[in-house]
Amino acid sequence: MENRLMKIIGVFLFFCAFLFSTELNAQKQSIEIPTDGTVNVYIVNGSTRKFDIYDAEKRITNLKAGYYTIYNVQPGEHIFWTAENPVNFLKGNFEGNSTYVVALEAQDSALMFGVVGALTAGAKMMVFNPNEFRDKKLFYQVVKRFKKVDADGVILENDKEMVKKAMEKYQKFSNDKEKKILVVTPDMKFFDADKPVKN
Repeated sequence: MENRLMKIIGVFLFFCAFLFSTELNAQKQSIEIPTDGTVNVYIVNGSTRKFDIYDAEKRITNLKAGYYTIYNVQPGEHIFWTAENPVNFLKGNFEGNSTYVVALEAQDSALMFGVVGALTAGAKMMVFNPNEFRDKKLFYQVVKRFKKVDADGVILENDKEMVKKAMEKYQKFSNDKEKKILVVTPDMKFFDADKPVKN
């Protein structure tokens, strides 16, 4: 009788440890961090429709809502914007062997990251800060729930005029103190996509 009781207790403890381990692992999520001196930028579409994403004059990909891509680049300055009616620009100053996160957000904040509602005509760029609990939580959800796609980097011939206008607009924004350009600073690097815990 005593041996049987010990076996039951042992099985119960093993089951509890298994559940705890499974829950712990579910809260841990590794990300791709380069080791060859380059930079990985997770580009996330948290709006409600697909957009062409650009790095200055180079098209990165056409990204659907609820998807993300990993854009591998050389360190230094990069300028991100969306093709349709760009409402802002995001400038990154990236360090090698690091990973950063930028995202598209619906212009209506109520629609941010796929919350059900009416479609909007545009989206704006935003940056995830690893020092902010909310941003870490969003990144955890992105890696856990969003679908990953490859960046195709296709250059479209009919993009040239649009790209020219966008770069002219960026220059005007740069010269206008009232126009804000979001900046990704070198220290905004992510090391994982773990579920954050409030202290």
